Amino acid sequence: MTSTTGRRSPLSAPRRIRIPVFWSAWALLFVLMSLWSVATPLMASPDEPAHVIRAAAVVRGEFVGNPSTRVPGTTDVTVPKYIADTNQLPLCFAHLPAATAGCAPWPSHDTTTTASTTTATLNSPVFYAIVGTPSLVLNGAPAMYGMRILTALLTSGLLAIAFAALARFPHRRFAMMGMALGVTPMVLFLGGTVNPNPVEAAGAAATLATMMLIFRTPPPAAHSG
Repeated sequence: MTSTTGRRSPLSAPRRIRIPVFWSAWALLFVLMSLWSVATPLMASPDEPAHVIRAAAVVRGEFVGNPSTRVPGTTDVTVPKYIADTNQLPLCFAHLPAATAGCAPWPSHDTTTTASTTTATLNSPVFYAIVGTPSLVLNGAPAMYGMRILTALLTSGLLAIAFAALARFPHRRFAMMGMALGVTPMVLFLGGTVNPNPVEAAGAAATLATMMLIFRTPPPAAHSG
């Protein structure tokens, strides 16, 4: 009779690996992206004003909006004034290494309904419906930082799924090393701002990793009656 003492169950080993990897990766990535969120001046990331305005509009039920006649290529939406003002926030520190972000005015807390425009109309409203929720309970800069934190939470969670899937590969050390190298400072930077691109990229990574895991996992052996 073959002794099974000291042998691990084939189902228990992946479980002991997967859970710690998922939660630790999510926590670490979320902290790093959140640091980028507070370190990056408001509206200083690519197209962030357009995404903030779209998020505030979608979460208030304006999923599409109407093509703008004032600004071709944009969509007219109705949002709180402090959100609409993000289109006019001057990036007085852009391309000026000696200038600090302190030259830009701090967002107001004016919640008066105001017409605005956004170029982010063609993107799916799902992302915006999620990250726009802080603007329903907060206003001014706290609402914008709340949107950034939610983006970081979504992006880091999807990347954690990818890490957890790769941790179950036979040669997981190399797979996870490659994944870690793919999480560049640009990923952390964008993941800490209001932008659907990092969520889409992290979702693609999570999908690819889990699909590779599915196709690499052998089917369960048939049990004879």
